[in-house]
Amino acid sequence: MMRQRGVVVSWTGGDPNSVVRIAVITGNGSRTCECATLASKGTFTFGLHNTPGLLGFGPGTDAEMVISTSSEGPQNQRFGAPGLTCGGLHGWTYQCRFGGLKIAQ
Repeated sequence: MMRQRGVVVSWTGGDPNSVVRIAVITGNGSRTCECATLASKGTFTFGLHNTPGLLGFGPGTDAEMVISTSSEGPQNQRFGAPGLTCGGLHGWTYQCRFGGLKIAQ
């Protein structure tokens, strides 16, 4: 992952009203930087270059990128079940994890 240029993430398909979340996690998971955009945009540039030393995302840091999308609004289905006084809401999340990354200058 190039700190100076950022990472361009692009996708096709999916519900245009869904939200795509892109996160970079370092170390033992204690440092995270996350952004979100609508799936209809089809691309997002995730940059770590705007703030020097941002949350420990310095050059040479081990990192993992997680890209996920979840059901939103009417895609979620309400349901009832014995013992639930307010019912429930069923949704879904797809997640792709890219590990073994290094943050470069």
